[in-house]
Amino acid sequence: MNLDRRIIFGIILVIIIGAAAGVYYMQSGGGERLDIRPDTRLYGWRTKEQKVYIHITNIGGTTIEVFAIRILPEGNYTFYRDITIPPGVDCVIEFSIWGGPVNVTTLSGSPPAEGGVFASPTWSGNLTSGVYRTVMIYTRTGNVYTLDHVEVR
Repeated sequence: MNLDRRIIFGIILVIIIGAAAGVYYMQSGGGERLDIRPDTRLYGWRTKEQKVYIHITNIGGTTIEVFAIRILPEGNYTFYRDITIPPGVDCVIEFSIWGGPVNVTTLSGSPPAEGGVFASPTWSGNLTSGVYRTVMIYTRTGNVYTLDHVEVR
């Protein structure tokens, strides 16, 4: 009977340690975590060169693969190639609201962020100065990162 209790106690101990390690791994940046920086903006509203400028940092412990960006309420963008952002990399993603070539610039960290190539849009409107939009970033793991109150400049 004592042997059965020891086995049950051992199994429970292994489950508790495993759960604690999983929580620690996720909280310590072992999982996917993305920070959309507050200088993210939509700009150029007075010109035909209206742009999306998204400043993001991968604060997690795994490479993030961005496949789509949504700007509420008007636009959705999917990328020809996923934008890959390694852990610790701070970068800017920039493209026209009308779609087209994507410029991914690494500001700090290594290896550099890359991908995107081309943004394929579904857009229904123009940017108007002084209004605010919501930017949503979709990753391959199924996470959605949101920044509300993005200013149109």
